[in-house]
Amino acid sequence: MNAEERIAALERRIARLENRGPLMGAFTMKPAATNTVVDELRVERLCSGTAADGIGVGLPFMVEDASGNVDEAGNIDVVLTTAAHATQAAEMRFGVLGNTRLALKSGYQVYGFVPLLAPLTSTSWDGDAYSTAAKTLIDLSAVFSAPAGIKAALFRIVCRDSGSAASTSNLGVMLSPNDTASNGPVHCRVDGLPNDVLGEENAVVPCDANGDVYYQLTASGASTLDVWLQIWGYWI
Repeated sequence: MNAEERIAALERRIARLENRGPLMGAFTMKPAATNTVVDELRVERLCSGTAADGIGVGLPFMVEDASGNVDEAGNIDVVLTTAAHATQAAEMRFGVLGNTRLALKSGYQVYGFVPLLAPLTSTSWDGDAYSTAAKTLIDLSAVFSAPAGIKAALFRIVCRDSGSAASTSNLGVMLSPNDTASNGPVHCRVDGLPNDVLGEENAVVPCDANGDVYYQLTASGASTLDVWLQIWGYWI
């Protein structure tokens, strides 16, 4: 069988695989006739009673020796780690055959950005008036209904202060993944602007280990700082 015939045969096998439905079946690649080793590539659904047992999609790599013994030499799996279909709780796992058993060598969390067509908002941050406040935690799940444990959030920050014109201090809103004073990646400032003129910042804010952020506010007086916060996307 020449190269073109092998390609045609492989295409026919792939076509039969596609007709069986998504993620089902197998196709086999066999080298020269003098070589009895067969490499088999197969994509499977992983199903079980509980997610911890492995619900997901797996790609096992099968090998067959000269005696016809077939073993799984390695695998790449994407497995849910919770009962719900929560993609933020999926793991990508790589395994290789070692000491007659399949050993999990690495485990990786799957990360990705989730853009939103409409922002996550909160009635606590839709123009409410604030005074100066030290670093304070915002539980993004409870306050903005964001998924628990997100890695970062894309924030739109808008604020204004009725005494901004005469101020020379850092009036505005700081967001941060930590509770260290005056430490954060984004600071929406309005000091020096005409009174009640809006300032705006759009920034990615890293979250702490629980998927939450901290805010720090500096106002010119009591309840003079109006603040709007929106989340337009997040990383899982």
